[in-house]
Amino acid sequence: MSVLAQALVASYGAGGPPAGGPLDLPGLWAAYGISRLIDNYSGPALKARRSSDNATRDIGFNGSFTDLDTADLATWAGSDSVFVERWYDQKNSNDFLQSTTNYQPRIVNAGVYDGFIRFDGSDDVMASVANSGTPAAITTAFRAWSRSNTTGIFIEKGPDINTTNGSYILTLNNSGTNVLRMGVSANQSGATGQFVVWNATSNPTTSEAAWVVRYDRSLSTASNYAAWRAAWRDGTSQTVAHASTSLNPGAQTTFLANAYYIGARSSRALPGPVNFKSLVIYESNRDADVSTITAEL
Repeated sequence: MSVLAQALVASYGAGGPPAGGPLDLPGLWAAYGISRLIDNYSGPALKARRSSDNATRDIGFNGSFTDLDTADLATWAGSDSVFVERWYDQKNSNDFLQSTTNYQPRIVNAGVYDGFIRFDGSDDVMASVANSGTPAAITTAFRAWSRSNTTGIFIEKGPDINTTNGSYILTLNNSGTNVLRMGVSANQSGATGQFVVWNATSNPTTSEAAWVVRYDRSLSTASNYAAWRAAWRDGTSQTVAHASTSLNPGAQTTFLANAYYIGARSSRALPGPVNFKSLVIYESNRDADVSTITAEL
């Protein structure tokens, strides 16, 4: 348990903290990690696939039930590479899944543990097995980074950008430098849309960091159908974005009922290798909890 978590436990008094721990805040829809993020979660971290024979195995946590059981992973992998077929949700069974072997992200390279879930920047992608409904606000937090100067998708919600034609129309800036971009995309028919989070070419997130971003549909008006309220990096506010567009808001109301996608995309959607360690999704505004969330990821 982190120092922050211990402090939070103390602050709750004799009754103790909520059963799920500091990340289990109201509105938590899903939590994924190569460490245990939810205190009362007792399942595995991920389902792995071995390259030599395509055998699969659930990989859990170590003896203290905090971090990935890398000893078990190494013994099972041998000199093989290992890929992730399913990333288990520690909250509500809203797992991320990729059944096509060629599109699975990697976690072990020829017997050597990567230390993260590695999306190759070409075609590695995972999709949530459940849709999250239509909340007015979505707070997404993740510990990840891009490994190159190319742009790369971190998380996307809506119809798969890989199979739709769209254009990015919202950009988050920090003093004129693109630190993290967040946007909404419409396909050719205008019937659905996506929101995406990706790093910018001019200032890629080549070092590991915790990001928290919030999409707030409640800020929409007739001329502004979608808005990102704010973004933070490691608990420090970066900027506030409230961008308007000329697209019809009425045509963009269904995309929140679609799945989430994580990982780098095809050339249609700004490819770039991305590494993930953890991801949490809240169907609510968690602005007040940014420091807690980034510390615990």
